[in-house]
Amino acid sequence: MSASSMLFGAALGAIAASVLLSTSARCEVQYIGYAYVHDGDTLRIANQSFRLYGIDAPELTEQHGIEARNMLRDIIREQQVLCTPTGERSYKRLVAMCATPIYSDLGAELVRRGAALDCARYSHGQYRALEPMHVRDKIEQKRYCK
Repeated sequence: MSASSMLFGAALGAIAASVLLSTSARCEVQYIGYAYVHDGDTLRIANQSFRLYGIDAPELTEQHGIEARNMLRDIIREQQVLCTPTGERSYKRLVAMCATPIYSDLGAELVRRGAALDCARYSHGQYRALEPMHVRDKIEQKRYCK
C-alpha cells in the first residue's frame, strides 16, 4: 500500500470519527466514493452532485468543454474521491472541495493543467497564481466569475 493511500485511509478514518463524535448542532458531512464526471467542474458520488469550489471550467457545449471533462476524468482515474461541501449550493449541486489520494484539491489541479480558470468571485483569487500563462486567451471567463 502506498504512502498516499495510507494517508487517504487515515483521513477517512478521522472523518468517520469526527462525524460520529460531533456534538455540534451542524455536523460537517463529507462524501467519499467513486465519482462520475459530468463536466469539467461537476462530478457525482452515488446520488449527490458536486460543483468544484472556486473554479470556472468550460461547459460541454463550449470550446474546450469536452477537453476539461476529459482532464477531470484523467485526474481522478479509478481513484476514490473525497468531497467536503463548503455549505454553498449551485443549482442542485453542493459546492465542495474534492480530493483523491494523489491530488489534495481537484479544482487546483484543473487550473494548474489549464483546463479551468480561477473564479475570483467565489475563490477570492485562491487559484489565480496556478493558471498557466496565456490560458485566459484560450478559455473565456464567465461573467459571474469576474
